[in-house]
Amino acid sequence: MATCKRCGEKTIGHHECTYCANTYCPDHRLPENHDCSGVRGRETRGGRFEGGFDDSR
Repeated sequence: MATCKRCGEKTIGHHECTYCANTYCPDHRLPENHDCSGVRGRETRGGRFEGGFDDSR
């Protein structure tokens, strides 16, 4: 059983954020629902999230 980093709720399902690697309950699992530090300050271009991956090669 894991504990939500945002609200402290005990949760059975494992909802780990792919951006900040913290565990959240179903209500806070999305980055925009837990003020994700892994996404904050990232650049967006053309309305899309820009992860910095260069696939031009």
